[in-house]
Amino acid sequence: MTEVHRRLQEVRGRIADACAKARREPESVRLVAVSKTVPAAVVAEAMSAGQIVFGEKPRPGGAPEDGRQPDPARHGTSIGHLQKNKARLAAGVFELIHGIDDPELAGELDRRAASRRRPSRCSCRRTSRASRPRAARARKG
Repeated sequence: MTEVHRRLQEVRGRIADACAKARREPESVRLVAVSKTVPAAVVAEAMSAGQIVFGEKPRPGGAPEDGRQPDPARHGTSIGHLQKNKARLAAGVFELIHGIDDPELAGELDRRAASRRRPSRCSCRRTSRASRPRAARARKG
């Protein structure tokens, strides 16, 4: 058993334990493996261990940071703050998008997804304007 297989098994075991304590089905939990800086060979190894949901950061052109192309067998998830200028890319590449903090951006993603006839699934959070990255940089002067 490889290190990746062993670690995935360990995490899945911890998820199962937590679910048992919470009286919840382990199948109701989605494990997102962060692959945004991981070599393609390690991602392939995780896929062979049954991991299909991977978190990436949107990049111009749609390719992950190391240049590998999105794999249709993987379920791509956008993680981290999503900028408006990457909405077109994200709507076309990712199945699930985390990190939307702007209702206007959510609407733009919905329009883009509808034009591609893809469902729009987003995780949204409302925060105060002062907690947003740009606002924090502006305050520093």
